[in-house]
Parts: sequence; C-alpha cells; structure tokens
Amino acid sequence: MHRDPNPQTIAVPPDGGDHLTLGALPFQLMVNQEWVGGAYTLAKQPIAPRLLVAPHVHRHQDQVAFVTRGTVGFRVGEEEHVVEAGGLSLRNRGEPHALWNPTDEPAEILEITSPGDFERYFRRIGALSAAGEVTAGAVQEVADEYGLSFFDDWNKDLMRRYGVSLTGGFWD
Repeated sequence: MHRDPNPQTIAVPPDGGDHLTLGALPFQLMVNQEWVGGAYTLAKQPIAPRLLVAPHVHRHQDQVAFVTRGTVGFRVGEEEHVVEAGGLSLRNRGEPHALWNPTDEPAEILEITSPGDFERYFRRIGALSAAGEVTAGAVQEVADEYGLSFFDDWNKDLMRRYGVSLTGGFWD
C-alpha cells in the first residue's frame, strides 16, 4: 500500500496495510512511519498458540504491545507478566524481552515501535522471507544495522514453564 507520505487523514481497514512475513510470522504494517514524520510505526501481529517469539533487545527503539485478542506472556528484564486482551506491555529500549502465547488459542497484538525508522528492518526481513533467504546469519546482519540483538538465555526456561516453542516462529 503506497500513500501520500504526509496525509491529512487516513483510514486503514482491518485487513489493510502492508502484509509481510517475518520468517514464518505474519506481520501487518498498519501505520507507515513516513505518515507520522518517523515518530513510530504500528503493526498487527498474530501470535500463534504456544509460540515463543525469540528473546531480543532493541538498543534504539521503545515498544508498546497492546493485546487485542487472547493472552500473551511478556518477560521484560527480570519481570514476567501474562496479559489478557485489553492490557499492554511496555518495553523500553535496552531492556531484553520476549513474548509468547501460553494458550492453545490464537492471540494478537498491536505493537507501536518508536522511532518509526525500525519499519525498514521489518521490510528488509520481509524481503528476505519472500526470497526464501531467512537464515540466522542474514537476519543478524540486518538486525545489527538497527541495534537489535537476539539471545537464547531464556529459551529453555520459558519453553519448560509455559509449554511454548520457537517452532512456527521467526526461524522456520
């Protein structure tokens, strides 16, 4: 979807925006950063049942995830929260975090990332995914450019305690 970079008003229908795939994760970009002068980007992200989104840290971006459907667990630093639809999780830049769906039902979040230039990361990973070129090395190369680091220190513990898996997620 291409729009005037500085629209006066805009309406995006529920199935609108730009649809990307990040690895195996569907991703719907609802607000492009250029529409808001680079302040933020807004994306709709389904979180499949029992899926763990890999732990990571953003050095340059803050994020807010508003749970619109289901239940989503969040670990931010040393704190964990399980958030029902209608609640949210704030993750400030520099705070390691992970998220997961601890249930057998689909979940969904609306996520604001600020500043919005991180949208370029999403689009580049989407292009790698479309080309069938998603590998840990390729993703980390792009991630390095945007101050994003993945780590696996929490994986085994979160998988054991919540019955979640990385399967069906980013690296598949």
